[in-house]
Amino acid sequence: MRLHGRPFGVPQPWSCTAFERVHRAWCTASRAMHECPGILVAMIVTVFRSRLRPDAVANGYDETSDYLEDKARSMPGFVSIKTFVAADGERVSIVEFESLEAHDAWRMDAEHRRGQELGRSSFYANYEISVCERIRHRHFEG
Repeated sequence: MRLHGRPFGVPQPWSCTAFERVHRAWCTASRAMHECPGILVAMIVTVFRSRLRPDAVANGYDETSDYLEDKARSMPGFVSIKTFVAADGERVSIVEFESLEAHDAWRMDAEHRRGQELGRSSFYANYEISVCERIRHRHFEG
């Protein structure tokens, strides 16, 4: 299989990804990460998929969730959170932090850890978490 005239898997000498790595290094060195819109902004994206237990609300889920979301928003490096609920009851939250260090500070926060324990014992029937580094971002407004 060929990609852009090269065998698949053979990198181009100066690919978009290589450019992004160089650009990221420059931005990090200049501390200008968010002043470079449209090219690359390093970010950690967490995708949290879950289903609530039938007794989650009675066990204090709403209050705990609201409190922890407010706490996350106050953390240095927090960017955004959005939660969606599907018709079948699956919930998906997408949480963004500016860096792995900011994400890890939230992950290790004592109140967040307590919330995780409550989630396992009182709120969630199941969940899965994917932590990802954003490697490319495009934006369109029509």
